[in-house]
Parts: sequence; C-alpha cells; structure tokens
Amino acid sequence: MIVLILAIGAFLLTRPKEALKLKKEEMIIEYGQAISTDPKDYLNFDEVDSKKKTEILKNTKLKSLLTKMVRQVKKIKDMLKLVTMK
Repeated sequence: MIVLILAIGAFLLTRPKEALKLKKEEMIIEYGQAISTDPKDYLNFDEVDSKKKTEILKNTKLKSLLTKMVRQVKKIKDMLKLVTMK
C-alpha cells in the first residue's frame, strides 16, 4: 500500500506539465497578405484540455509590430521614389 502511494506521488510530481506550443516555428507572410490576430491560428492546443484552452484564449492578446514595420517600409519606398525622380 505504501509503495503504491509513493508510486502515485512520484508520478504526479514528475509527469510532464502542459505547455503551449506554436503550430509553426516560422511563418512567411507576403506583403499585402492579411494577418490573423486570432491566437487559435498560431497555438497548438492538442495537449491542452478544453477548459484550459478556453481560459488561455480568453486571456491571450496578440500584439504585432508588423503595422509599424509596414509604415517604415512605405516611408523608405517613398523616399527612394523621390531620390530616383530627381
């Protein structure tokens, strides 16, 4: 009986913890392509139960620097047009 209790305790302490994983490590997005802001499109929930999944999606916010980067690229393109027109 004591061995069984110790075995169960050891299993509970050493079992792998749930961890969020990305669906892909790298995504290639072409200029002009729509970018999803839904975390479901990027996170793999295969190892997470439905209650935890709901909690994660409720509390997850997706932030991106892409809008700022696109504005900078547009400014650079406009500057290059001015330089080539002269």
